[in-house]
Amino acid sequence: LKTLDTSCFKNLFGFSDDNREVFFDFFYSFNIRPQDNKAFIDTISSFFSEQTISVYESYSDVYQNNYTKTDYSPELYSDTAYYYILKGDLQKGWINKTLNMRHQIPPFIDPSKFCQPPALKHKTLLITPEQGFGDNIIHFRMWQKFCKKALTVKVVFIVRDELFELFNESNDCKNMRLYRFESDYTLYSQIHFDYFCFDYFAPLYLLLKKNNITNYPKLKTSHIHTDKKIGIFWSTEPRTDSWIRLKNVPLEVFWNQLNLDSLLLDGYKICSLQAVHSEQDLKFLEEKGVKIHGFKDFSETANAIQSCEKIFSIDTGVLHLCQALKKDVTCIFNFYKGYHYDKTNGLYPKIKKKNLCNSIFEYHQQKLNK
Repeated sequence: LKTLDTSCFKNLFGFSDDNREVFFDFFYSFNIRPQDNKAFIDTISSFFSEQTISVYESYSDVYQNNYTKTDYSPELYSDTAYYYILKGDLQKGWINKTLNMRHQIPPFIDPSKFCQPPALKHKTLLITPEQGFGDNIIHFRMWQKFCKKALTVKVVFIVRDELFELFNESNDCKNMRLYRFESDYTLYSQIHFDYFCFDYFAPLYLLLKKNNITNYPKLKTSHIHTDKKIGIFWSTEPRTDSWIRLKNVPLEVFWNQLNLDSLLLDGYKICSLQAVHSEQDLKFLEEKGVKIHGFKDFSETANAIQSCEKIFSIDTGVLHLCQALKKDVTCIFNFYKGYHYDKTNGLYPKIKKKNLCNSIFEYHQQKLNK
């Protein structure tokens, strides 16, 4: 949140001295806090009194001190893991995150096997996905690299069903077996394994000092060469998770702010990389002559991405797939800021970013005024 647009929050929620507690509650609900605290204070000073600012600073001191404590409880300070990861201390960060994930261990797992084993030689690891498609893509590539380094270790890697064909095609490790997360559940739950971990344990097992995703294996797909083609992805499927929806961008804003009409005039073809579209978006795309695919899985999506010269996508699985395919991709941000794409922490050093926060706010403000 180092680039938090407080002016948008001021207009959207009407924050002021009268409801400063609401603001701070809202602010502290985010996983990552601003590291440049002075810049943040300078911004909110424009609509809060000195008294309120002093209250904020006192709260901030207490919170930041928690990060530096050596005897903190991971159960109380779960965000500490992300703080360490973003600051570059990957070992301490990922270890803290593992401590917070014990409550998500599958029911058939013996909890005593959930750990970072001291010796892996001739052992079997069972690895399951912890989050969504994007994370599964990132960490599959890391585990591939691990398998090529640790040839005596057997890895049973559980894949999100929609990614199975893509991963299976890209798996060239003899010591890695793949199973589908949902379809093969009864099979892999009966497999012998010595240790269990989630897919995001990869940085720990690789002993990573810097989490540079661009160094990991490229996923294999059929290469379809098409000149002057642009891929776009602006909205995830409807979910109950409001945090995910914060990543979405209204198609009209997405299209206009990226000046896609001019690309059409320059001879580019534009295709949607989404599997699901709203009726309103379909009508808009039909008028623009955009190609719509009926993707069944990410293998088909990958082939479409390979045919594109450039891709514009919000922060979702398609963005990570573009990275894994070494494509020219720009990440489009809404109110969600994508702190993990900050070039200073080394996660995605080559990714391009475009923030449409203000344009999206104006779009919704106009809708409300009507």
